[in-house]
Amino acid sequence: MNLLWEYKSESYQVSDLGYYILHDNLVELFSVDLMGKCSSHLIGSELVVPEHYKQVLFDEKVWFMPMEFIQTGLPGQKLNVKAMVDEGIFVAYEFNSGIAAHIVQPVYQKALQMIHKHKNLVYFWLHEHTLILLIFKEGQLFLGNIFEVQNHTEVVYFITATMQDAKFGSLPYYLVCDANERDLQVLGGDFEKLGIHMDIFHNEKPYLVQGNLPVIS
Repeated sequence: MNLLWEYKSESYQVSDLGYYILHDNLVELFSVDLMGKCSSHLIGSELVVPEHYKQVLFDEKVWFMPMEFIQTGLPGQKLNVKAMVDEGIFVAYEFNSGIAAHIVQPVYQKALQMIHKHKNLVYFWLHEHTLILLIFKEGQLFLGNIFEVQNHTEVVYFITATMQDAKFGSLPYYLVCDANERDLQVLGGDFEKLGIHMDIFHNEKPYLVQGNLPVIS
């Protein structure tokens, strides 16, 4: 086992709620205690994943569905996982290899933090080739989708095209990006060329330690 990073708080318990991510032949384990605080964080190869940990999905297609469609489902789709992200709004997806959570669930919660201040909100989360785009109009979800993107040009295209569909050109709106520092810098410049201001979502560190996390590309 090659352990690249290890953090455990004093409150850590083996039974803590846990999640894991599989990425580039590495395993990342993350747990939270009863207070919702990070209790452990490990990164390495060939780490043993506890049985009660949920896998965090990134690329799997999700559908945003109102409550009335949860029982009937969508024709031709076997959506066996359904999770409520807001009152009357569910995300549904297919997963048949244990228990899982989709990254879109916490991303949606981040967007909800801003709805009380920005009723017309364009919130997007970017990691490598995965773009999650959430658009709220008058405080209600207008569109939620995941795109596979190859470059920053495609990111800007999908966002601006969807903003046009929402007719945000004639309405005040707030555009905010949740991404790494390099993507933030490039996309901020790209939107500025179009006369569009992009703000940054400031993530709080889940825990404070000395040293730097290993860079995982």
